[in-house]
Amino acid sequence: MNLSEAKAKVKEVYNIVDLVEQESVTLSISGPGEYKGLCPFHNEKTPSFKVSEPFQNYICFGCGATGDIFSFIQETRGCSFVEALKFLAESKGIEITDAYSKDEKPKVDLKRMYELIKDTDLFYRSEFDKLDNSHPAKKQIIDRGLDINNKVFGYAPERYGALYEHLKAKGYSDELMLQSELICEKDGKYFDFFYRRLTITLADFSGRPVSYSARKLFENDTRGKYVNGKASPVFQKKATLFNLNLAKKTSRLENKIILSEGPFDVLAIVKSGYENAVASCGTAFTEEHLKAARQLVGESGELIFAFDGDSAGIEAAMKIFLHFPVAHSISKVALFPEGKDPCDYLQSEGAEAVKEIIDNAKPLADFVLRELANHIELTDMDSRYRFIKTLVSKYLTVVTDKILLEYLIRKASVMSGIEMNKITALYSETKNSVKTRKITEPEGPIHQELKLKIELNNLDESDLCYVRGLSLLVRYPLILAPKLSKFTIPEKFLPFLHEYKNAVNKTFSAGHPYRFIYDEYDDQDFAKLLQQTSEKFLVYNDDETISHHFDLIMTYAEAVYIEQMRQNELSRISAALADAKTPQEIAELLTLREQTKTKR
Repeated sequence: MNLSEAKAKVKEVYNIVDLVEQESVTLSISGPGEYKGLCPFHNEKTPSFKVSEPFQNYICFGCGATGDIFSFIQETRGCSFVEALKFLAESKGIEITDAYSKDEKPKVDLKRMYELIKDTDLFYRSEFDKLDNSHPAKKQIIDRGLDINNKVFGYAPERYGALYEHLKAKGYSDELMLQSELICEKDGKYFDFFYRRLTITLADFSGRPVSYSARKLFENDTRGKYVNGKASPVFQKKATLFNLNLAKKTSRLENKIILSEGPFDVLAIVKSGYENAVASCGTAFTEEHLKAARQLVGESGELIFAFDGDSAGIEAAMKIFLHFPVAHSISKVALFPEGKDPCDYLQSEGAEAVKEIIDNAKPLADFVLRELANHIELTDMDSRYRFIKTLVSKYLTVVTDKILLEYLIRKASVMSGIEMNKITALYSETKNSVKTRKITEPEGPIHQELKLKIELNNLDESDLCYVRGLSLLVRYPLILAPKLSKFTIPEKFLPFLHEYKNAVNKTFSAGHPYRFIYDEYDDQDFAKLLQQTSEKFLVYNDDETISHHFDLIMTYAEAVYIEQMRQNELSRISAALADAKTPQEIAELLTLREQTKTKR
């Protein structure tokens, strides 16, 4: 089945309460269909983590984490949505169409593929153990002062078909081997993707081997210094971080993670005393990488980028600022001396020297200012203006945090001697120019259809009361649904209530507990608003309190709604009086106005 079908099926077969408990969170009942426990995303002594069975979601009133079964797996395992979906589907035996490509691919037995890669890992390690310490594969590690007994190291032997023959003898099919991208085929002949190379195992969040990064050993090897595995059903470079499976626990506890550019850098940093170091795998850092890191350390955690001090390292740090505004205020840069990576520095200066560089990492924003000033050299008015012009046009326009923006403008003013108000004016002018250059499509019928059926930004007082009341209703259907007929409901809410009634009746008649899933409704935005309202404000422990509060809210909403209708009617009468032409029309309208004024 495709992604959409798999998502629906996974929602159907999972209960979030069971899933959360499977992930080592102890829950206790706190109300009808409501559970509480210690939050898995931050340290706490008093339970503030709430799980709702009716809504199939969770919220932590301590750290603000909220979501459904998919986001729970994403946050606890630091993976993408597709990876979370695949994990949940695989655990329940749900077959899913390959999610890493838009094209339809042959059916993949993921369980068997993980077994294949595990056997590959054991094979590479066995080949590595056979080598003498003088072999280039082991010398690469020994010369860097790293541990050759670390199980991430292996060796892909020189013979092109060695791995293929080993896996074939294990009973794996040619099709599965090709799907793993560890075996290639040309003209009907099969050969290994990696050969004559030191291999470094890349694992997923759970620690399962998924692919490899392979280091060049021999001069006559014409491929690049590092060759990384190709994308497969279980591996994506843009979403995989080396050592994340081992770094996740410390990263969560310390709210800090160190990101570097390669496996050897990570191993050197780990040897220097840090367990929370990870690296990208043959690619620049991506949104998926940053998302996984931020999910581990939280919104107020620290991302420390440890780069070589050469031009490439500096450029990489500057790109982090340009491409990931969400990381501006929580990122720091640890730059090693030019010409040395963490491994080199560990060898020449020792672990304490590595720790000193990382512990003294500079905030990313300050790093950008300093490097820009060093590049332009603020020696005269012309260079100072170029510094400000470059800073504003290239860097400040991507900043979304207003406090950080003010800080950068203030500091740039001090560095350049140019007044803050002039820099601010240049920023505003540049920002407005960027906005006017953006292409905007004209308003048309399609855009009109995309607008909310209920305009959420224009909710009046009675609407807001109804939203709060309805958010109680969808959370506690068994208690509150029978009471709904007592109240006057505005026509705008009736389509949603009709869908809601059908959904509740359908699940109850099938003998299942009702689950409120907002994206199953025609007006998803309104349904999501109800869910978010209930998550933030409404937590009750007994039926009587729920029922009483619902009565109070809906009674007040109804009263405000009726009063609004009365005022609207009076406005229409006044408009009609202004247009009345005969004494009889005026008399009738005056009488109607008095009746409307006194009507309750």
